[in-house]
Formats: sequence, C-alpha cells, structure tokens
Amino acid sequence: MVPGVLVVRLDAPVYFANVQWMEDKLVAYEAEALRFARANGIERVEYIILDLTPVPHMDSMGAHFLEELNESYKARDIQLILTNPSPRVVRLMERSGLINKIGRDWIFVRVHDAVVNCQRSLMQMEGGGSLATPSWQPMGMVSPVYRSEGGAEPAAGTSKDAVAPGAPAAASLGS
Repeated sequence: MVPGVLVVRLDAPVYFANVQWMEDKLVAYEAEALRFARANGIERVEYIILDLTPVPHMDSMGAHFLEELNESYKARDIQLILTNPSPRVVRLMERSGLINKIGRDWIFVRVHDAVVNCQRSLMQMEGGGSLATPSWQPMGMVSPVYRSEGGAEPAAGTSKDAVAPGAPAAASLGS
C-alpha cells in the first residue's frame, strides 16, 4: 500500500441497485486509508483509484454516482482516478461528460501505472525527494488510457498489478 493513495477494485457493475452500497464501502475504505496514511506520516488521502477492470457495464445512475463522487473528492482536494474501464464503460462516460470532468490524464490502462503516477506526485509534493533518486523502487512507465500507444486494453497479465511487489492487496467492492 502507498500512504495517501487508496486503491479500490469495483467487482460489480456500477448501476442503480448497488451505488449506495458502493458509496458506503468507499467511505469506510477511505477512513481506513486515512488511518494508514497518518500512521506513515501523510496527513490525508490524496488519490483514490477505482479499478474498473471487472465492471462490464454502467448505467446512467452509475455514471451520475461517479460524477458526484468526483465532485465530492474535488471539494476535499482528493483526485479520483479510474483504471481500465471497458470500451462500453468508456463510451458511457464519454456521453455523460464524466471523462472530461475527471480529466483524461486521470484515466489509466493499469492500476500499476496510476499508482506510480501518484507516487511521483506525492514525492514532488513532499519536496524531500528527487525523481532522479526516489526512495521507492520505480515500477514502470505511466500509460494513461488516452495517451497509451497500445490502446485501452492492458497487457496480458497486468490488469491486477495494484501496488508494489509484496504489498497487501487493495480493497475490493463486489462479489
């Protein structure tokens, strides 16, 4: 786990019947992530990464849920990041304007890439680190969905790369 970064895998469709349950779980996970961050010298959660790999579809209520979530996080200076949305989910997010509200630079193909991006940003915010000599082991290059040369599909076997090797698994919502 990375202090200041919460990674949550959504293991179910994001639709009207489960958005309240997802919201409740996210609140609990955020509180846990905040405790972990503070125990490691970070004052707050800076980034919340939602892994959409297993989300086959999302309805308009689901898109509205993510839009409200994004607005709530922005009001608290927390950046919402989405990873590996399916083409069907991307189309809905495009139609709803959600991608522009979150920002195309905050949608990644792999969780791994999103975490690396967050680590780099946290190092820059701390001012104590240098990108030339990081205190953490670099894990790869950043590849947002809209800047990736390989398209929106992750490389084989990479969609579950959540955090540094040996780190505990991230939270998961769903079945």
